Amino acid sequence: MTPERFDAITSLYRRLRIAVVGDFCLDRYLEIDPARKEVSIETGLAVHNVVRIRSQPGGAGTILNNLAALGVAELFPAGFAGDDGEGFELQRALASLPGVNTEAFFLTAERRTFTYTKPLLVSPRQPPRELNRLDCKNWSPTPASLQRLLVKALLKLARRVDAIIVLDQVDVPETGVITQRLLEAIRAIKRERPKLLILADSRRGVQGYPSVCLKMNRAELSRLAGKAGLVPVREVGPTAAALAQKTKNYCFVTLAEKGILGAGPEGAVERLAALPVRGKIDIVGAGDCVSANLTAALAAGANLREALQLANAASSVVLHKLGTTGTASVAEIRELLPKPMDVRAALLDVINRGAAMTSDMTRQVVASFLRTSPSRPDAVHFSPRERDLLEFVAKGHSNKEIADQVQLSVETVRTYLKRLYEKMHVHSRTEAAVRYIHSKSS
Repeated sequence: MTPERFDAITSLYRRLRIAVVGDFCLDRYLEIDPARKEVSIETGLAVHNVVRIRSQPGGAGTILNNLAALGVAELFPAGFAGDDGEGFELQRALASLPGVNTEAFFLTAERRTFTYTKPLLVSPRQPPRELNRLDCKNWSPTPASLQRLLVKALLKLARRVDAIIVLDQVDVPETGVITQRLLEAIRAIKRERPKLLILADSRRGVQGYPSVCLKMNRAELSRLAGKAGLVPVREVGPTAAALAQKTKNYCFVTLAEKGILGAGPEGAVERLAALPVRGKIDIVGAGDCVSANLTAALAAGANLREALQLANAASSVVLHKLGTTGTASVAEIRELLPKPMDVRAALLDVINRGAAMTSDMTRQVVASFLRTSPSRPDAVHFSPRERDLLEFVAKGHSNKEIADQVQLSVETVRTYLKRLYEKMHVHSRTEAAVRYIHSKSS
């Protein structure tokens, strides 16, 4: 992605209106000073002395935090909190975010505020260490009157927004915001506005969800596909593609340290490797950051690969923020995207060091050749398999990435490509990519 394209996409965020419907919770951090430890006279147990308390929206609130950090113009949280102290804190925290309208967020005496209380040991010059978390949740079904209120609010919001993000955070079905009644409302919204972007994520899986964009991890994809174990990484692409074609919407799969994959309804599959780790990491909030960035990018007109690039970089920013459920700003994301390179210098470096070209280097070299090289007149005809392989080469994928996508061994891919180079009368991967792209346009 060029800097100009990055700016074109992210500059549109300040025009977007996005609703986030789901389970909002309060993340409460209790910072403990271990130097002030003592023992209770009454019980003989260790006492943790809290020296600082800080709170912020969590769950669906984490998605909202990330959208606010991106500069999205208008944000509409749709959910509820208890009419209690934690609910007051949560509503105040939501209302303090730029662009947030809380008209669809309700306080109710019929529910407790979903709260994650996180004790942190904080020592000088050391990353915070989280102790056992204390959770406060609702274990009974969400009252029908509250469900009706939420459905009415969501149907009203759906006519005003550019996108909706759905997050089901609870462990027990029907005890949170995302109930069967609300899912039926989403189906109705899609019938009324079929092109409205809706992205859904659920920790219990998205089985039975309406036909919307789905975001999940590999374990959730495996359950959805009816697999007994984890879907092998090389099969994630075809499995996600089948799901995307079935739902006629994007399907996104996070792969932890193996990166992220997206599949489109027309059969396109893109996979990006995770960015290098730059120090200690904390995975809390990374998935919600991905949901926020995918939605904002797609709503702003990004294509599949561009949305994945932005979400991948944003999650890397968040991973390196310790002791908090972090966010990623546009400026922070920009810093992690590949910089434009001097193609001549990059090629000389490869030649001098004998190193392999990276994916981004390959793409930029191909672009440079396309700007300066005329196409060769002699046509080469490719089989469907050969075209598939050359498409991956032209996009800068490594042999291992290609092998994962087409379900072949790395050695088989290498053999295929060697024969292709001979058939095309070329001597390098880049030359093959350039000639293949020319053949498509001629």
